[in-house]
Amino acid sequence: MSRNRASIGARSLIRMDLTAHGAAFVSCTVGGVFLESVVLMGAASHHLATIGIRLLTAEQRNEQHQTPRDNIMFSIGQVALWTCCMSLAVYVASRGAHGMFHARHLNAIAVLGFAMPGVLGCLTSAALVRRSVNPGRYIDKADALLSAVPSALVLCVAGGALLVDGGKLDAIVGLAIILMLGVRTLVCLARALD
Repeated sequence: MSRNRASIGARSLIRMDLTAHGAAFVSCTVGGVFLESVVLMGAASHHLATIGIRLLTAEQRNEQHQTPRDNIMFSIGQVALWTCCMSLAVYVASRGAHGMFHARHLNAIAVLGFAMPGVLGCLTSAALVRRSVNPGRYIDKADALLSAVPSALVLCVAGGALLVDGGKLDAIVGLAIILMLGVRTLVCLARALD
């Protein structure tokens, strides 16, 4: 009975985490488009990657209950999700490179507002890792930390933009956030091989 209750609690926490990262993705994307913020778009790519990773992990745990049709639909969904993530990363890289030389003014308060749902996503990821009983828990912790770093960097850029040239800082940190996607890919690979 307690194991069943723990399983239901874990599933509801996963749904809450997916919802939080989905809201953070939408918020960062909208903010990135309207404010032309590279760092918000970079954070959006990480929220999308987190959604993909959570879905993939949940699918691997429920593999025995899936029909071949479910597996095909899931694979199509994963390909679409990761294609969007890569397209977003390429867009951020080009905007970041352009912004390093042609920086625009950054509205720090607006960036801060659009980044707030990302903080909730970080909290749900931390709660998910804390409840995890996987043997490869250190990999989950590393991924949760990497999923939290972009939101923390957005908050730092918003605070720093009040003191220095926010546009150039936005571009540099946005490029750094995109480079972190490569690190998250290696963490995912380590989880798959574990």
